[in-house]
Amino acid sequence: MDEKEREKVALFRFGLIAPILQGQVTNIREYLAEVADRVHQVPHYGPEGVRSQNHRVLGEGLPEGGV
Repeated sequence: MDEKEREKVALFRFGLIAPILQGQVTNIREYLAEVADRVHQVPHYGPEGVRSQNHRVLGEGLPEGGV
């Protein structure tokens, strides 16, 4: 993943937590449940990104304690 892709992923992740950080969320658990229920277009994690993650996990195994 190049620098531009890393930035896209970082901005995507920040976009999910920004409402919490900006005090726009009154119930964090509820907000996170709503976010988790949505389908997201995550940068870099199309079919190739998922394949590379699967390959890494299958090749190296999961970290101690799972994901």
